[in-house]
Order: sequence, then structure tokens, then C-alpha cells
Amino acid sequence: MRRRLLLTVTLVSLAWALAIWVTGGFFWEISSFRLSSRDPLRPLAIAVFSALAFWYVAPEVVARLVGRLESVIVGKSVSLAVAAAALAAAIGLIWGTHAAGGADSYGYVSQADLWLTGHLRIDQGSL
Repeated sequence: MRRRLLLTVTLVSLAWALAIWVTGGFFWEISSFRLSSRDPLRPLAIAVFSALAFWYVAPEVVARLVGRLESVIVGKSVSLAVAAAALAAAIGLIWGTHAAGGADSYGYVSQADLWLTGHLRIDQGSL
């Protein structure tokens, strides 16, 4: 009974923290009743502590679960690495900037432009 309760608290708290992190939280008010949740760290802390309590109460279950996860991860490590790289590339392409900014990146872009035009010198007197 304690195992099931701890596991339920862990999973619900973890899902709650993930939902708050993804959506940015929520605020709900009816009359004088107010409910808001905007910080994912509190439910995440509850999830971590209840997971540690579950590990203390049922170490054999956790060991079996870790063993299963390890066999899946080892068997699919190349696929997981490719998926992680594709996800990172997609995030960079979708939400990344498409402009060079700052002194360092401006220098690289202007140098590439000079190489492309064939003029590797900039006349400082005309600036």
C-alpha cells in the first residue's frame, strides 16, 4: 500500500512539474478562492523526495526498473544519440537566431565575406 502511494505521488508530482514547466503555470480565481501554480521546482522536489522514499521502501523494485532501463538504453544507445542530436538540431533551427551578432561572430562573418569576394584587405582610410 505504501509503495503504491509513494509511486503515485512521485508520478503525479513529476507530471505536474513537467506540465508547469511546459505551459508556464496557471492562475485560476473564482470569487475569493484562488489557485495558482507557476513554479515547477516545488512539485519536482516532492517527486524527488517521494522517489527517494519509494527507493527506501522498495529497493528491489527500483533495482529491477533500473536494470530494465539499462538494458533498453544500452540496446538502443545509437538510436538515442541520433534522436538527441536531431532534437538539438531541430530546436536550434526553429528557435535559434539567424543573424550574426557580437564582435566575435561579426569578425567570422566579415572574414568569410572577404574570402568570398576575393578582397582580403579592408582599406582603413575609407571607413
